[in-house]
Amino acid sequence: MSLIGHLFWIVLGGILISIEEASAEISSMRTHHSYERNAKHFHQSLYSPPNISYSYLSL
Repeated sequence: MSLIGHLFWIVLGGILISIEEASAEISSMRTHHSYERNAKHFHQSLYSPPNISYSYLSL
């Protein structure tokens, strides 16, 4: 295998790993955001009972 081909695979592997890490970070941020949103709905429903069904729909 030539040196250029070897370097190409190293770079490609690095790019794939960084993409994977970035997408994992984005998805963890999304789930964290949805947890916060659901918690907010849940707190609202505690104070006003008619909102309980709405908070379940938003889950």
